[in-house]
Amino acid sequence: MNAPPTLQPLLDQDRRKYTNIHTMTTSSSFIDLPDDVLFNIFRFLRPPDILTVRKTCKRLEAATLEPHVWTTAYRTCNNDFLPVVSSPSQMVTSDLERLLLHTCQLETLWGNPAAPECFFKKNQHT
Repeated sequence: MNAPPTLQPLLDQDRRKYTNIHTMTTSSSFIDLPDDVLFNIFRFLRPPDILTVRKTCKRLEAATLEPHVWTTAYRTCNNDFLPVVSSPSQMVTSDLERLLLHTCQLETLWGNPAAPECFFKKNQHT
């Protein structure tokens, strides 16, 4: 059964809106975002979280391997254990990544009151 001629344009217009919205929501996803938007999102992640994002898919893996991601992570890192590097952008990306990850691990261990204490024993000479 067809709608009356006066309502047909309204129904067609509603169908177009629905189709556009439906197409938009099904074809858009996080990995379809441009690199600069992804890099901006990565700015708010800690280095271990960047590694977690890397493990999700090849697209995000490639994005998290960019040197810019790690130099930005170094500059935005608020960690008391982070050593001062004169020019993080001149470092090899994998070295900078490793430095940031080790620093986060150190912060987690030293900042955790439940972490086991280390006791050093003096060598006893008999």
